Amino acid sequence: MDGTTVYYPEDPAGDVFTDDGEALTPEDDNWLTAAPKVEWQRLKENKETDTVWDFPFSASDGPWQVTDGVAHGFSRTPQGAALAAWHIFQGVNRGGIDAVRSARAFLPPSTNPARLDAAIADPSIIPETPDYSAPIPVAYKVESFTDRTAVITFATAQDNDVVSVVTMMVEWIDGDWHQSDQFIRSLNLTDVNAIEEWARW
Repeated sequence: MDGTTVYYPEDPAGDVFTDDGEALTPEDDNWLTAAPKVEWQRLKENKETDTVWDFPFSASDGPWQVTDGVAHGFSRTPQGAALAAWHIFQGVNRGGIDAVRSARAFLPPSTNPARLDAAIADPSIIPETPDYSAPIPVAYKVESFTDRTAVITFATAQDNDVVSVVTMMVEWIDGDWHQSDQFIRSLNLTDVNAIEEWARW
């Protein structure tokens, strides 16, 4: 998104913040509509194809940890779910060993991790990095939220009056948000006026 400052982290997985305890609660009026303050970090770029993979990091809602090269650990809030959903979307689409590690960290409960573990053990079998990536979202909307699941729609790009949107569902499993077995993502187009009141990072 034009005008957004993007940082290059020291850690290839991203420079995570310490939890500042400022996550919203259900008692807050803007529980479902507020966007957390974030810092965008560029975790990968392909200069040959001029593509980049940018990820949001927040002190209030995560991610707060790095394990096996993947940033994770998000708040159990609509804001944490939105952050996790974008990390999953960008993470598994960036190609190479980093994508496999992201998929392994956030895999849905029905997925057998053996194939991913094999790829991590032998990166030579992993496909090359794709020559596309999603830009920093224009806006996002929490379609639904419970303490077990969340559905988030991101407006990923705008072309005049038409906006590309991607919808993702995440599930709270073992203390963090993961990909959902119900569906991972769906792609659509919508009118720019439809996102006027969506949250903005």
